[in-house]
Amino acid sequence: MLDLSKRSKKYFDLVLHDGTKLQIPPPSRGIYGEMLEISKKEIPDEEELGRLVAMVLQTNKQGIEITQAQVDAFDLDDMATFFVEYAQFTQELLSDPNSKFPIVR
Repeated sequence: MLDLSKRSKKYFDLVLHDGTKLQIPPPSRGIYGEMLEISKKEIPDEEELGRLVAMVLQTNKQGIEITQAQVDAFDLDDMATFFVEYAQFTQELLSDPNSKFPIVR
């Protein structure tokens, strides 16, 4: 029997501007879909990118409530860097040869 509650997950480690340490899980289907939509745009909308960053931060393993001040501390460069690094983390999970994810490697 597959018990998803006991499955070991990999996390994206992040330290926010205020020193808060977070572990972010792989994206949910909804967040992953939004990441794909934003990545298709030549120039992403700042508000849309900020909303996505906030959504991802809220999924932290520790259950820490992310404040608007913590989200507002991200400038455009921080948001872009975070988005690229988190997308790389996601891609590494999907392309792991030991993964059972059904994608072409």
